[in-house]
Amino acid sequence: MMEMRIVIILLLIPCISVSGTGTFTSCSDCPENTVCQLSSQSEECICAEGFVGDSISCYNSTACSETMDCCPWGFQWSSELGCTDIDECAFDSDLNTCQPKSSCENTIGSFHCLLDRANRPGSRSVSFSCLNQPCPSGQDCITAGGKQRCDDPCKYHAVLDEPWRSTDFKISSSLNSKCDQDLNGWYRFFEKGSARMPETCVPMYSCGTHAPMWINGGHPLENDGIVSRQSCAHWESSCCRYQTTVHIKACPGNYHVYKFQSTPACQLVYCRDVNSTLCSESCSKEEECVMSDGVNWKCACQKNLNYSTEMSSLTPELVCGSNLIKTGLSKCHMESVGLNSSSVHLLNSSCQGFEDRKENITMVMAVMGRREGECGTTITTNGTHVTYTNTLHAAHTVVGNVIFNPKADVQFACSYPLDMQTSLHIAINPIVSTVKIAITGLGISTAKMSLYQTPNYSEPYTSERVSLPIESTLYVGVFVEDIEGDRFAVVLESCYATPSPDPSDPVQFFMIQNRCPNNQGFITVQENGVSLNSAFSVELFKFVGNFDSVYLHCGVQVCDKTAETCTPSCPARRSAFVKSEEVLTIGPITCAGCRLPPGSSSASTGLAGAWMIIGGLISVILHLHLL
Repeated sequence: MMEMRIVIILLLIPCISVSGTGTFTSCSDCPENTVCQLSSQSEECICAEGFVGDSISCYNSTACSETMDCCPWGFQWSSELGCTDIDECAFDSDLNTCQPKSSCENTIGSFHCLLDRANRPGSRSVSFSCLNQPCPSGQDCITAGGKQRCDDPCKYHAVLDEPWRSTDFKISSSLNSKCDQDLNGWYRFFEKGSARMPETCVPMYSCGTHAPMWINGGHPLENDGIVSRQSCAHWESSCCRYQTTVHIKACPGNYHVYKFQSTPACQLVYCRDVNSTLCSESCSKEEECVMSDGVNWKCACQKNLNYSTEMSSLTPELVCGSNLIKTGLSKCHMESVGLNSSSVHLLNSSCQGFEDRKENITMVMAVMGRREGECGTTITTNGTHVTYTNTLHAAHTVVGNVIFNPKADVQFACSYPLDMQTSLHIAINPIVSTVKIAITGLGISTAKMSLYQTPNYSEPYTSERVSLPIESTLYVGVFVEDIEGDRFAVVLESCYATPSPDPSDPVQFFMIQNRCPNNQGFITVQENGVSLNSAFSVELFKFVGNFDSVYLHCGVQVCDKTAETCTPSCPARRSAFVKSEEVLTIGPITCAGCRLPPGSSSASTGLAGAWMIIGGLISVILHLHLL
């Protein structure tokens, strides 16, 4: 494939202020082969007699017509207009050397071979070649180490970090005006972070120049390869008085590189958009954007932070959540005392730390569940509260063969009052039913029900089968995990008992129906529709007939308190309970000493006999109404 070249018609003198009509600052600025024409409003440079062109570049019409070598590659001679662009992509042109799977796009003085991409027709990658060989998509012919080869411009580019390139840098005089006529190759904008060219017209006298240049078209995505865009210079009434072709590639790490060519006149500058700084947008207020490996940029802690260098000054931030315990340290504070922020972990080294942003400060956090042994957690209880304890580890920083500080071990603990959820976490082999539930907008949550021995719901039963004497009181607790805050509430819609584990058993006795208890005499609802916990108690009773077991079934709803009323209004109209597909099973429970003797008729004993209840089934019906 023919190696593509970008040809620029340069002005014949450096750094002159021009308009597209040839209007210059003064007659002394007129280029070679032009004459100054005075008018009442301006001084205009035009091609001298015997010369033709655009008042910026003027050619000897007689000499060029005879020799035909006045025009550079990519242009052809016109006796009326001078050097004009050749359309290499014209139907009858033999200059188009694009491969069959690419298409030709004409540019001023050259052309592009675009790789076909049907899914993004506006961002097709430009195909370059090197030493007469096509380069892979996303690569260009790069000179490195004195040799040319196809390579990635994300790795090989220069940095433009001059403050005056910013769109908010204004000038008031031509004495300080900048020019990009000597700019050629791949570049990246940077000042306090990687930045992009503006995509909209920039006011004149911005970016330290007279006519600032911007990109007429959007920036590519990372998988678009190298794309071609038009760069426009704003002068007088036109936002695109001058144009050049700019190649752009999106690089890993959220930045762009640009292949610039010399501007078609002086006092034209490629601008950096002050509102598009990329790296610094992801840095916290304690960090700055620095080059990490000569190619990529990253957020690093500032050197002048006012942190104590004493190890004892490290104080962990601690969040004792209802389901998770989170702890962490300021990343920059850790590094100020010589600790490696990437080495943070809990007692169990598999529980690694991770970076998290809080109030514009980067924290290194670690998270553990409220379970004994998880991440090395230990649990202690004093009868009223349970305490979870762990240690946050961080290793020293090693520079070469020098250790600045030893490792740090920061112990932390969270204490909780014993309640139905906490006591279940610390019990050994508790009787509990669990189901994973997908809640729209929140992800996966867990609903649980268990049977407790005391009215404060702090002692769950812990055997596989429970046997209780008649007239015992059962305390039933239901809660939903993995939901933070007080927006939602657990509502017991219906709870009923059956003598078998089948929730469709025709023998049923409802204890709660339509959120309300059926009989206030032996059923007491402690909490329903208020928080993420619901609880009720019931006295033992007997199903009439020869039944030895009792199971409990509860329909549960997670109610959004901001969208509806969750607290029951009793009494309520009764309706049949329809079970959901999600069913939790607990049981059976037996009544100690209540089994009928052989030959006895259960019908003749009335309500005496076996009553067994631990939990039957929880039919979990979760209807989540989000705002």
